[in-house]
Amino acid sequence: MVNVGRFASLATAAVVVGLGSACFVAGLAGAAQHPQSSLFTSIELETCKALKKYGSGKGWMCQALLPLYAEDRDGHFFLAIGPEARDHKAAKQTLQAANTPIDRKSKRITVEWRVKARGAGPQPYASIVRYFTQAASGRPGEVLVVTRIGERQSCHVAYIDALANADAIVLARAAADDTAPSFDCKVGEPTWIGRVGPP
Repeated sequence: MVNVGRFASLATAAVVVGLGSACFVAGLAGAAQHPQSSLFTSIELETCKALKKYGSGKGWMCQALLPLYAEDRDGHFFLAIGPEARDHKAAKQTLQAANTPIDRKSKRITVEWRVKARGAGPQPYASIVRYFTQAASGRPGEVLVVTRIGERQSCHVAYIDALANADAIVLARAAADDTAPSFDCKVGEPTWIGRVGPP
């Protein structure tokens, strides 16, 4: 279990902590002046708990800043975050194109957690994950997926074409900070933000 509270008092700009399947990078210096900040988790699925297969799919439960459920089904990835994440809306949401959040070089999934500094330590309210896609035409792509993290639910909020927008991460963080906290997972549907490249 990760004690995230200790990150709030970091004086350095970046600290790396290895913990089983995950590697945490914290950039929370000056949290009092900048209550919205990021933590990064690098996840290797081989070190996560494998779950029972559904058809041709594979599933994993990973321990990160919060529990993370991952499923690879028919060339599409599903990620959900939080307690009972397997039952969340995000566990049924993915991109239309074939996709994976696993980087080819590192063989890991990188999660950027948007957090607020509170008395008990940084509290995540959204995540940003880069998905690597391949359209039916064979065209490769990259999409930043912004997910709302609630106490009992997680769901997709926004998609940003990372190749069509030079400021993609800025757009993603704005969606995470401005839209995700009040986003209603029951009725809300994710939207594309910024430019979208050809299919």
